[in-house]
Formats: sequence, C-alpha cells, structure tokens
Amino acid sequence: MLVHIIADYGFGDLAFAEVVQRIKLHLPDAQAILTPVPAIATLAAGFCIAQLGLNQAPAGTIIIIYHNVAPREDDEQARFGNAGERLAFARLPTGVRVIGVNAGYAFSFVRDLAVELRWAAVAA
Repeated sequence: MLVHIIADYGFGDLAFAEVVQRIKLHLPDAQAILTPVPAIATLAAGFCIAQLGLNQAPAGTIIIIYHNVAPREDDEQARFGNAGERLAFARLPTGVRVIGVNAGYAFSFVRDLAVELRWAAVAA
C-alpha cells in the first residue's frame, strides 16, 4: 500500500514525521511518500492529488492520498481542538482513494471525475 502525504509542512518538518508515525500505527505495511507544497497552496495540492490519483497504480497496489493543506479561510482565530474545514473523501476512477481537508482548490482537479465524493464522518 502506498500512502501519498501531500502537505504544506515542508521536508524535515516534525509534522510529516508525526503523520507518518500515526499512519504506520494503523497501517503498519504502508509505505509513506511525502510531497510538500508551498504554505496554504491548495492549488498546488489539488494538482498533486490529480497527478498522483488519476494515473494508474501498479497492479495489486492500493493507493491512498492524504492531503493537509488548510488555509482556514473561514475564521483566522485559534480554534479549540485544531478544528477547521470539513474532511472530504473521494474515490477516483483509478481506484485511488483521497482524503483531506476540503479547502480552496484541493479537490478542484478531481471533483468532477470522482466516482464517489462525500464528507468523512468526523468532527470538523
């Protein structure tokens, strides 16, 4: 299983390490691939999601794309529990699953192509 992590953390940022550690806790056989984008660049994140998600996966490989680029444009104040925009889920025609914050342009390149698009059942 490949888990692409697209985020605006930057290489060497502790946040990438924390996310990889949490993913490996629940998916111990997953191979995490880190893809940084510039800070709050939802357009760049959306492009990466499409580039990785709309290309065929190697035979027998499950691919999950997790993205976390969230400018929190709805409210700039600090939030309890790090709340923000809603978490969305998409399944693409290639079988790739995408989960991430529904912010800015993050889902714009795959929204109309998704076989399934819905909100994740978690608190914002």
